[in-house]
Amino acid sequence: MKRIIARVLIVLTAVFTLVSGCQCGHDDPEKYGYDQVLFLYAGGFNSLSRAIRQNIREIEQGYIPKKKDDRALLVVSHLTDSLKGYEFATKISLDRIYLNGKKEVVHETINDTYGGNLSDPETMKAILSDIKRLFPSKHYGMIVSSHATGWLPYGYYSIPAQFESTSGKSGSARRAAAREEEPEGLPEAPLTKTITNTFPEIEYKKTGNYYPTAEMEITDFKDAIPMHLDYLLFDACLMGCIEVAYELKDKCDLIGFSPAEILAEGFNYYTLTGHLLGNPTPDVRAVVDDYFQKIANKSDKTLRAATITLADCSKLDGLAAECRTLFEKYSSQIEEVDPYDVQRFWRSNKHWFYDLEDILVKAGMSEEDHNRLKTALDRCIIYKAATDGFLKGYSGGGYTISTYCGFSMYLPNYGSTYLDDFYKGFAWNKATGLVD
Repeated sequence: MKRIIARVLIVLTAVFTLVSGCQCGHDDPEKYGYDQVLFLYAGGFNSLSRAIRQNIREIEQGYIPKKKDDRALLVVSHLTDSLKGYEFATKISLDRIYLNGKKEVVHETINDTYGGNLSDPETMKAILSDIKRLFPSKHYGMIVSSHATGWLPYGYYSIPAQFESTSGKSGSARRAAAREEEPEGLPEAPLTKTITNTFPEIEYKKTGNYYPTAEMEITDFKDAIPMHLDYLLFDACLMGCIEVAYELKDKCDLIGFSPAEILAEGFNYYTLTGHLLGNPTPDVRAVVDDYFQKIANKSDKTLRAATITLADCSKLDGLAAECRTLFEKYSSQIEEVDPYDVQRFWRSNKHWFYDLEDILVKAGMSEEDHNRLKTALDRCIIYKAATDGFLKGYSGGGYTISTYCGFSMYLPNYGSTYLDDFYKGFAWNKATGLVD
């Protein structure tokens, strides 16, 4: 993410299979002590602490492996102190969770001597390197549960004015900004996993704003992962960007995320470990589907607010090649697209996330080009789903979801010179030339 959150609590769920006596197909049984390792990395030294504690309780009610089983579960946590409040943090602690002989859930501390905060890429790399060393495996999976803000620079989402005086660049952008009006008297939106920071409540009390005290750029996040992942799932807001997917494509085989925000309650943790640890092969599709069904079937229809995508990273180069051709062919039309005619995945005028396909549709691409783009998208996307709206009727400006290709993307003509310059460093832009 971009910055992936501040003093993160890591919840690491690790699944392992002892090779001795296991027909796992490893070429080097001594090198790989475990068949699978899953870790859930979640940041909770902030407003998400309570939600993450609840997620851990939900995990404990689902599938929990025995200590000597062919599966195992780890949790690394860094939360606010539930008794003292946001100003105080628990230790960063790497724990193993398993069932003992009495079928009781046990938390065994592996290491609680980590310093710093979990949004520091060096701290993250040290912890994941410990996992790789202590639990060597041929197969790893990672879940990130935290605040997040897509591909944006550290701090930009919270206070863009500190980076530049204006965020729009064109007449259409100014017209769109003028149309962003919100009726008075709307109820506050429920907590989402949107702002990437350590403890915004303290900073708000001190300074009157939510400027993050710690974040991690997506490129630093990538570099901090010392092993290849079978899958990488983000239980965090706004991570479903093509920019994020393409930046991480060589780190994982599958990536799952949401282009829109995610409600603080997050994934369905009751069933998550069963899908990932309780099967001979992790059923990642079932995890993202369970999340969507959980939110889409809420009794309160205004809280039926979700988008989710699972993509095959090996197919992203093909999508990039197709998009390079289309971005070049329709460059002038893309510059003239009215942002408010394009499917968005943002609220509160945080206008940096739009449907990739719909940008090109509104740019007037031909039917033949559209069919080629859809083919490239279909090759990438294993699963995608979206509700028909997102928090409509709540503060921050909910919106209708009328089309959903599975990826969000930056719309340069409603961005800024600052963001354009930052964007040029991403692998996606180098591959496609969206911003020249």
